[in-house]
Amino acid sequence: MGATEEQIQQRLGHLKPDDDCEVLEENMPIVHWFIQVHNDGLLKYVGSACLGLDVQAIQSDLTLSATKRKPNEYQGLKLMARVYSNELYQQKAKQQ
Repeated sequence: MGATEEQIQQRLGHLKPDDDCEVLEENMPIVHWFIQVHNDGLLKYVGSACLGLDVQAIQSDLTLSATKRKPNEYQGLKLMARVYSNELYQQKAKQQ
């Protein structure tokens, strides 16, 4: 969880969209949280462009649901959202 953008892109460069990936057990709570955030509409969009996390909505959701998260889980969630929004942007750029 301290990889640079260049390191991430280097590792992802050889993957195809339908490739499976392995998730370390300690990262599963972050993956599950990201899926929940995505499904609950807690990402910010302008039109069809994903800007990343809606931090206020996520904070409200955590407060109202009385859910506790560790700081490293939040850092992982931010990373996943950044990679997700960058990937969507790159896919759109290729289509134009």
